[in-house]
Amino acid sequence: MLFRSALATWFGWRAPYLALAMICLVSLPGCMLLLPPVQGHIEAGMKRGIAGQLQGIFRNRDHGLVLAFQFIMVFSGFILVSFVATYLVANVGIAESQLALCYVFGGLAALFSSHLAGRLIERMGRQRVFAIMMAGSCVGALVATHFPPAPLWAAVLLLMYLYSFFGARQVPAMAIVTSGIAPAVRGGGLSSNASLQQLALGLASFAASGIVGRGPQGELTRYGLVGLLSVLLGLAALWIARRIRGVDGR
Repeated sequence: MLFRSALATWFGWRAPYLALAMICLVSLPGCMLLLPPVQGHIEAGMKRGIAGQLQGIFRNRDHGLVLAFQFIMVFSGFILVSFVATYLVANVGIAESQLALCYVFGGLAALFSSHLAGRLIERMGRQRVFAIMMAGSCVGALVATHFPPAPLWAAVLLLMYLYSFFGARQVPAMAIVTSGIAPAVRGGGLSSNASLQQLALGLASFAASGIVGRGPQGELTRYGLVGLLSVLLGLAALWIARRIRGVDGR
């Protein structure tokens, strides 16, 4: 996702979709050969039926918390990210042709931080790592939405910091999500979670577009309000995460 802007800038808007298709085609044989089949839950799910599966997902308190947690967290991130490129151009003074460079380094930082977050979870636990990454992303949201005019290198560092925490917080978040859904309905729960994430993306973009405006020189206005809202929603997601009891008891 973070490289999508760079590919579109360099090779056209079709490039990200073609790249995704190629990655899927290349990785599919390896996945089929190396990943073990996970089919034990299918027979149990067929016995329950669709209605039984939905009841198992939505009548469980922890499942409801998990779905609300992920929805709010994705909303809090995308309400900010949906206008960050526009803000960099209109307010910080970065040329559109330089955005690709910002996103490339931001993506590399996210790749490194996500790997680091996974290692930290093994040592510190998913809840503590999520709290640390959420705190860092809240600081990044406030800085990014109030960033003054600056040279390219400063904008690159900004996106590296912002995306490193936004990317890393998703790693413990997914650990919290998967651990909070009972194995018997995990497939349906994760599918519902993915659908709610897409809904959160769309609603976040819609909400952000209703808040931000344009100043007399074309600069974005009220983007700082978007940053504050992102922080408040992030803290709400952190509060909910603390109340999710994993199936492993942690």
